[in-house]
Amino acid sequence: MGVLFGHRNAVAWQRAGGPARIPDAWRGAPSEPAAWVFVRPGCRHCGDHLQALERAVQTRPESLRAGILARIRIVGAAAERPGGSLALPDSLRRVFDVRIAPTTWWITGDGVIRSAWRGARGAAAWNRGLEFLAAQPGVTP
Repeated sequence: MGVLFGHRNAVAWQRAGGPARIPDAWRGAPSEPAAWVFVRPGCRHCGDHLQALERAVQTRPESLRAGILARIRIVGAAAERPGGSLALPDSLRRVFDVRIAPTTWWITGDGVIRSAWRGARGAAAWNRGLEFLAAQPGVTP
C-alpha cells in the first residue's frame, strides 16, 4: 500500500508542473517574498482555499493587511480573489505548466520558489504562509 501511495504522490507532483524560479518580468517588487495562488473558476477546492486565506488575513492587525495582500498574486478566477491581492491572467497556468488547482507557490525575494502547496489549505496553514510573507526569518510555509 505504501509503495502505491508513494508512486501516486510522485506522479501527482510531476503533473503539478512549474519552474524553479519566477522570471524577473513577472516577479514584481524585488526582495519581497510573494505567494502565487493558481486557481480555476468554479473550483470548489479553490474557493475554500481562498476563503481560508481571507480568514487568515483577517487575524492580522488591520495596519498590516494591505501589505500582506499586496504580496499575494491570484492566477485565474479574479472575481473570487481577496480584495487587495493582485490578479494575474489565467493563461499563466499554461505558461508555467501548472496542472493542479489550487496550487500555491511561496517565492523568495530573489524569485526562487521556496515551497509549493498542491491542494487547498486551511487558515492555520495560511497563517504560517503569512508569516513567510511578512519576511519572518526561518519561516517556511
